[in-house]
Amino acid sequence: MQDDQGRLVAPDDFIPAAERYVLMPTVDRRILYHVLRGQAPRLRRWHARHPDRFLFVVNLSATTLVDEGFFPYR
Repeated sequence: MQDDQGRLVAPDDFIPAAERYVLMPTVDRRILYHVLRGQAPRLRRWHARHPDRFLFVVNLSATTLVDEGFFPYR
């Protein structure tokens, strides 16, 4: 995340506020969208070369996991 001046903000600085204001599902969706959009070609190549060793892990907040709208999210 970037602040108003374009400086990077560490996750430790914004995640507590996002959790407090129940914004983590939005944050998680945004991160997933950008990671998958930007890394999809690389992930496909890795999977094609190493299908037996392919693992993709993303940490999601508990709020996101209980959000009924998350799993159908596309």
